[in-house]
Amino acid sequence: MPIVKLGKSRQVTLPKWLIEEMNLQVGDYFELQHEGDRIVLIPKTLVEKNQARARLSRLLNQAWEANRDRDPQEIEAAIEQAISEVRTERRTGAVVDP
Repeated sequence: MPIVKLGKSRQVTLPKWLIEEMNLQVGDYFELQHEGDRIVLIPKTLVEKNQARARLSRLLNQAWEANRDRDPQEIEAAIEQAISEVRTERRTGAVVDP
């Protein structure tokens, strides 16, 4: 079990392997629970998961439809852009397409 330290700014740095394993992103939110002598961080999304999945599905379908005549690698790049937009909206709270 790794040991982490509380820094001067009251921040704790999570190990890189844990960030990658849990697919965490800068700006993600966590629920904090105090359980006896333990501190528990639970990753949270500020929208219902089914709403987020439906929105992502719509964005992916839009990207696919808009790029049918393009090279598959270009389509993948467009899809990555759509995913990036969703992540940005999640971090900032700004919704482009409610």
